[in-house]
Amino acid sequence: MHRFDYRLIRQMLILAAVADSGSFSRASRLLAISQPPLISQINELESRLRVRFLIRGRTGVRLTPAGEALMPEIEALVSQAEALDYSARTISDKTRGVIRIGAVYEAMTDIVPHILQDAAAALPDVSVFTEEIDSSEAEYKLSQNELHLAIGRFERFKNKDLKLRALLREKPVLIVPSSDAASGAASVRLSDLADRDWIVTGRDKSPDYGDRITGFFRAAGFSPRVRFTVDSIARQIAFVCCRLGVALVPESSARTLPGAVRAVPLSEGGFELVISAAWNERCPDSVLKKLLALLPKA
Repeated sequence: MHRFDYRLIRQMLILAAVADSGSFSRASRLLAISQPPLISQINELESRLRVRFLIRGRTGVRLTPAGEALMPEIEALVSQAEALDYSARTISDKTRGVIRIGAVYEAMTDIVPHILQDAAAALPDVSVFTEEIDSSEAEYKLSQNELHLAIGRFERFKNKDLKLRALLREKPVLIVPSSDAASGAASVRLSDLADRDWIVTGRDKSPDYGDRITGFFRAAGFSPRVRFTVDSIARQIAFVCCRLGVALVPESSARTLPGAVRAVPLSEGGFELVISAAWNERCPDSVLKKLLALLPKA
């Protein structure tokens, strides 16, 4: 029977640090390990697996194609190690359970703090670890039981064991530069904005959210003239601040805006955005049911 070599975990974490730092010297300072034993660990890893993960050069190191292929798995290992480190540091003699919550940035600034507050009062013997995720990561992490609960902008999953509950329903609003003629309007019709340059978010991090926004434009009778595609709502707002276009964002994201932009309600009805909680019904952890009872309802 094959026995797992636990040295692999340490060496993979070292490889991740070297790849992220771009050099052995920077990685050694980060890990508080002198360079010779650090390099020795990488050499041993490559020799034992008979795979070259790093290309050494005078200006630093970079990953080989094999290293690039392996890195997503190593990053998942690092994420789990961070969760384990947090749990180990916060656990006490009275701890009877650990819950891992993954949430999108918007939820971490609004919904999650309330859940943590309620959990601290109702479940004092449970340690809660929170991490930021993209909505697109939720299905995999829940299916693998890497998370007990995911909070984000998702509406459906392929895995039928994953259940959803809407936590927040809100309207989209238009954001424009404060100097824009529309900034002082009580409301605007989306259908009147077909000639504008738009800042939108890509689908890769939140496919359901991207499709929902696209549906709003389709219902208004036009396809937006996209000037920039960015990776977050925060960047949408930043680009509008710089007068590079206008954007649709969730109402909650427009509660606190820089002075350079204004939020304008849409006069059309029926447009709705949702933040949901998701969990794996087959998750064996009994503490999860207690946490679900604390979730707000939309």
